[in-house]
Amino acid sequence: MTTSRTIHVLRRRNWRFAGDHLVLLPGHVRLQSFTDADEAAKVCREKDQAVRARVNPFRCGGPSLRNQTSLDADRLHDWALDQGLTTPEGEEWAKWWDEQHPQMTELQRDAMWKALDRLSFYEVVEQPERAFVYIAVAVNWEYNDSHWFVADGEGGEAQFAFRTRKDAEVYAEEANKLQRENWEDPASSEEPEEGRVFDLQYRMQSLEYFDSPLYDPKALFTTDEIDFIEIIEVELEDRGVAHKKKLHLVQRLSWCITWTDDPQRRVARNHENPEGVPVRAFLDKVEASIHADRSTAEARRELNPFQFMYQDVEAIMEGGEVSLLAALCKQNLPEPTHRIRSGYGSEYSDWRRWYDDIADTLTDAERDAIWNLLDRLELYRVVEVEFLV
Repeated sequence: MTTSRTIHVLRRRNWRFAGDHLVLLPGHVRLQSFTDADEAAKVCREKDQAVRARVNPFRCGGPSLRNQTSLDADRLHDWALDQGLTTPEGEEWAKWWDEQHPQMTELQRDAMWKALDRLSFYEVVEQPERAFVYIAVAVNWEYNDSHWFVADGEGGEAQFAFRTRKDAEVYAEEANKLQRENWEDPASSEEPEEGRVFDLQYRMQSLEYFDSPLYDPKALFTTDEIDFIEIIEVELEDRGVAHKKKLHLVQRLSWCITWTDDPQRRVARNHENPEGVPVRAFLDKVEASIHADRSTAEARRELNPFQFMYQDVEAIMEGGEVSLLAALCKQNLPEPTHRIRSGYGSEYSDWRRWYDDIADTLTDAERDAIWNLLDRLELYRVVEVEFLV
C-alpha cells in the first residue's frame, strides 16, 4: 500500500555493455531505499565512482559527443586545456582518453567527468514508500543455430504475481525443478556431445555484472546453472484497494546489445520473441497505461531512436526509409546527409548521427513527431497477470 512516508531510492540506470562500450537503454533498476537523503547520495556517488574508474566515458552512449556532454566540441577542447591537458586532433576523444587517462591527476579526472554532465550510472529519486509484489517471469530461452539457447537481456514472460516473496520463491523453486527435469533439448538430439548449453551473455550485459567473476561472454551453462523462472520485485500502486485477482504490469521491453561492423556503434535489438521486465504494478489498467506513457516519454527525451536499428529503418518503421523521408519532408525537418559504408561494401544513411546532430534543437513537438513515426518501436507496454493473494 502506498503511504505518506517519503523515501530516497537508489536506482541503477539501464546501461548495457558489449566489450568496452556501454549503451543506455530505457529505464532503471531499483536497488535500495533510504530514509536519509545524504546517505543515499553518498552510496550513489560511491557506485558511480566505481564505474567511472573502469570505463572510457567516450565509449558510453553513441558516437556523438552529445551523448556525453552538453558542451560542444570547441568548448570541450577548451575545458581540457584549462585543466592542463593536451587535446585530441579531430574528434578521437575515446582514443585520447585511453592515452591520457593513466597520466591524469585525480583533479584532472574529476574535472573531465564534471564536463561530461550527461553521463551518470546511478541516481537517487525521492518518492512515497510503496508496497511490493513479486512477479514470477519465465525466461524466454530459444534455441539458435549455434546449438545452444539464448534469452532476452532481462525479464521474460510474466506468469503470476505474489503478495509475499516467500510464496513467489516457493513457486519458482518448484517450477525450476520441473523445468530442469523435463527440459527437451534439441542440441542433445542433434549433437549429443553438445549437452544442454545456455548462453547468458545478453543477461549479463548490465552494470550488475560489471565486476562479476561470473561474466564471460563465451561461457556456456547447463540446466542446473540457469533459471527458467525468475522472481522480480515490483512496486505496487494499490490506492488502498486489495484482493483483486488481476494486476496490470507496466513492462519495459528487453533489448540485447549486439555488435556491428562499426566498433563505435552498438545496436540495441530485440530477441526474436521479445518480452520484458515488469517495472510497476497497478490494480487499475488506466493508471498502468498512464505510467507506461510517462515512462515512454521519459525515454524519448534522452535516447536516440535510431540506436534500436542497424541499417534498415524498416526494423522500427513500417514502410522503411522511403516513408520516413517523405514524412520528414512534410514536417519540414532536414534529411540525413551522412552515409556509412558497411564492411560488405553497401552504403546506408547514418540516421543515428542525423538524430544526434538535431536532437538539441528539436522542440518537444518535433521530437515526439519523429518518435511517433517509428510505429514499430515499442519501449513499454501493459500486460495483465494473475494476482495470487
